[in-house]
Amino acid sequence: MAHALIVDDDPDVVDWLQEVARMEGFTVARAHSIRDARIELGRQRPDVLLTDLRLPDGEGIELVRELDKPEATEVIIVTGHATVDSAVAALRAGASDYLVKPADLDRVQAVLRHAKDLRPPARDRECARSCVSLAVLAGFWQLAPHAGAL
Repeated sequence: MAHALIVDDDPDVVDWLQEVARMEGFTVARAHSIRDARIELGRQRPDVLLTDLRLPDGEGIELVRELDKPEATEVIIVTGHATVDSAVAALRAGASDYLVKPADLDRVQAVLRHAKDLRPPARDRECARSCVSLAVLAGFWQLAPHAGAL
């Protein structure tokens, strides 16, 4: 199941985005600050990160630079302080979209659907896990004949 991290200091915005994301089939983690978001990023890499631009302890765009695999996470900036300069900076930093509050329901749904469609199918992820498992087993099989000699 696709996973979303929603970061905003306004609890009403977080509640609304969470409801929309869940309707679109996402599991959701919530954060109200950069600090809380960093904790959530450490727990699970999101498929989509929806973050406010201005947060009490920093700029939401900072989180893009902290993603382990930025190419694997769609970043959407949701802000009530939109400027051309901040939009350009967000897109240059790696955001894939920039929404102005109050965000339109249809637009948020479209962005979430697009992010979910970009995820590799579960079958491909399962195949990748199987390949890694086989490689590990093969490594153990290669080591096994030497184990008796030790």
